[in-house]
Amino acid sequence: MARYTYQKELSHPGLNKYRIVKAETAYELDRKVETIKAQWNVQWQRMQERAHKQASEQALRSQADRITKTAEQTHTRIDQFLLSKLSAEPLSFTTIRNYYKPSKPLPTLKLIDLPRKPLRSDARFNPPQSLFTRLFKAKAHAAMCQARYTSAIQQWETECERTKEKNTALQKQHDIAMAEHAAEKQAYLAEIDDFQSDFLSGSPAAMERFVTLQLDTIDFPFPFDHEYSINYDPANLLLVVDMFIPSIEDLPTLKQAVYVKTRNCISEKHFSTSDMRRKCNSFTYQVVLLVFHRLFSSISATLVDSIVLNGRVNTIDKANGQPTTPCILSVRTSRTDFSALNLQQVDPAAWFRHSKGVSAASFAEVTPVPPIINLQTDDKRFVDGYDVASTLSESVNLAAMHWLDFENLIRELFEQEFSQNGGSVRITQASRDGGVDAVAFDPDPIRGGKIVVQAKRYTNVVGVSAVRDLYGTIQHEGAMKGILVTTSTYGKDAYDFIVGKPITLISGAELLHLLERHGHKARIDIVEAKSQYTENSAH
Repeated sequence: MARYTYQKELSHPGLNKYRIVKAETAYELDRKVETIKAQWNVQWQRMQERAHKQASEQALRSQADRITKTAEQTHTRIDQFLLSKLSAEPLSFTTIRNYYKPSKPLPTLKLIDLPRKPLRSDARFNPPQSLFTRLFKAKAHAAMCQARYTSAIQQWETECERTKEKNTALQKQHDIAMAEHAAEKQAYLAEIDDFQSDFLSGSPAAMERFVTLQLDTIDFPFPFDHEYSINYDPANLLLVVDMFIPSIEDLPTLKQAVYVKTRNCISEKHFSTSDMRRKCNSFTYQVVLLVFHRLFSSISATLVDSIVLNGRVNTIDKANGQPTTPCILSVRTSRTDFSALNLQQVDPAAWFRHSKGVSAASFAEVTPVPPIINLQTDDKRFVDGYDVASTLSESVNLAAMHWLDFENLIRELFEQEFSQNGGSVRITQASRDGGVDAVAFDPDPIRGGKIVVQAKRYTNVVGVSAVRDLYGTIQHEGAMKGILVTTSTYGKDAYDFIVGKPITLISGAELLHLLERHGHKARIDIVEAKSQYTENSAH
């Protein structure tokens, strides 16, 4: 029988193992211990690797689940974008007032506590007395204690005064800071009051600011920069919104994230191209309806009766590789028509078609379309006109009228002409330079758009050069059409030039007919006008 004279206890908490190792010699014991430890270490390492792998797999599975859940939530918000936003309160001036945030944190006042008043009973004023002191120096001891207390009281009173002075300074600083805060808030509220007053009075600048703030409250289900161009025509209660909307490239395509065990990685699954086209169309129509809903809900009927929305996208022109911002949709609706909608049940695409919205069949194709109306009220050339038409009579010779009065009459005439079908006209500053005398905006989705108007009070036949100049102006202005009006007639070369071009020529006879259609009578006598010019030149 072997006699084991050496032994050692071994344990491994991780493996939950325990063993007593025995051997006849110390050398043999060491070899056995090292072998067992090596075996256990290999087992422990494998166990850790398995645990690490399982933890890694679980982490990736959890990550895939989180990614999938986020993607599903995002696409649910995309698919139900309109319905999810209908319950939100539109921005109001009350909200804007309550939004005030001070430029600095509100000041806090923390006064310094007054020091504790010394008590005559405190131990430092009543030190222990020896027997000798009690017998022979009791009065002197009492006087010393009283002197100490009196000195402490004086020091306390001095410290109290200093503390009060510091607190007074702190209070003053706090009062100044609070006054500054109150003044800042008051200035903010006054600015908002002025903003609201301007808005209610029909200020285009205030309307542009409010609409911008209103549209900024629309948060998309994915990152997207808001960008708008707002134009307001208070005379016609017309609001035109040029708004950048997400293109198909902006929409997230991720559908699901799946853990792949064989490769220990996450694989992404994306929506098909046809699915994304459908989502792009549906989402865009929903955005359009939501914009109308927010604006009509927050702006009174006395300020806005109809709204035009032009939807633009930031994209790349495949023909030249350059960035471009085409208009891909344009739609106009009135407050009356929109208020009849049940937004909980309406089909946004069907509504868009019913409202005669202009767009390609699919927004994914990024097909440019002409805006129904594209007001540019920030054009510094626009000025207020004055009344000329009411002064007309059969005795007024248009050919002899002052050129400034004639240009203003033409602008006034077309303002009456285009306002009949919901259009508007902007009068430009008269410069007698052959430029634009008026800019008309026709809302008709087929023949409408921006139209430039020029007036020529001529006594001679209008040649092709004036018509050619108008054509250049049309191209420069990005207009759909140009109209040239004269008191005279046009030569054959002028009529030959406009063939196939978006130009309308209105002669003197046609001008008189147009004026009469709007209830104005006048006459054109070229010979009389020439004689007057000759007489004026002679003088």
